[in-house]
Amino acid sequence: MPVTHIVLVKLPQATAEDFKTLSDGFNSLATDCKKPDGSTYILSVKGGLENSPEAAILNKGFTHGWVVEFASKEDRDYYILEDPVHAAYATELVKAAGSVENVLVFDFVPGN
Repeated sequence: MPVTHIVLVKLPQATAEDFKTLSDGFNSLATDCKKPDGSTYILSVKGGLENSPEAAILNKGFTHGWVVEFASKEDRDYYILEDPVHAAYATELVKAAGSVENVLVFDFVPGN
């Protein structure tokens, strides 16, 4: 079953350049993250700057978000627990953004 992985971050001090660096890095994960056999396993990556008219009430201060889709829980688990490219990017996210105030991760299986 597919898994949707949502990452929301609070980057109140992020500049447009910071966001471009973060977004380029996130987008490249779809092709750069590979299983030990060399195959890619991320189905899609989408992300952007928060822009909802409900933001003042409901976004809890989160400023940027990404959605990563996987074909299976096993692929998602490999990404989170083992993939060295993802681990390196997660470290760079903190450095590139300057001050990450908070991160929220939420995963779900559509329909469950």
